[in-house]
Amino acid sequence: MLTVQPDAISMVRVTSLPPGELFIVSGGGGDFVAVAVENEEQRYMSWLRLTGENRFLMDRLEGGSYRAHATNVLRLGLHWSDLQLRMDETRIKRIGVVPVVGCLLVAELPSIVAKFWASDDRDEDDAFGVSLKNISREYVSHGGYCCDKWQLVHVPQGLPPAVVAEFSPPQKVTS
Repeated sequence: MLTVQPDAISMVRVTSLPPGELFIVSGGGGDFVAVAVENEEQRYMSWLRLTGENRFLMDRLEGGSYRAHATNVLRLGLHWSDLQLRMDETRIKRIGVVPVVGCLLVAELPSIVAKFWASDDRDEDDAFGVSLKNISREYVSHGGYCCDKWQLVHVPQGLPPAVVAEFSPPQKVTS
């Protein structure tokens, strides 16, 4: 369970959030925690879903629809830089293809592999990495190393650690 200081929570327009701010969306598309990745005033905004049914997919607001879909969200008062990474080092492996959405790409700037919600004219294999260091979004190329078991943890002063997001492969069912 995510533990947040009550005085840090506030309702805001999603478009008012700078990159790195975490927020909760609750509505017709389900409930999820997300982090703002880019926010260029009057032009473009994107965020990465950290929880919910469509974890690690990216949403965006662009152009004319920017204001119409700038919904109110619950700002958690947490910033990306407040989180710590826990990674299972035994699960790091070399890959030759585009990594699975949600896995951790282990590179100069470790990043979470994501894809945009609507692929538009992009190739099926197009993927992006959202940097754990500076929340930047970079195109992910084929190959490299990845880890398929990790957690982002918030460690607030005086409170127990709380898992904000995690990824691990589905467990195989045996009979």
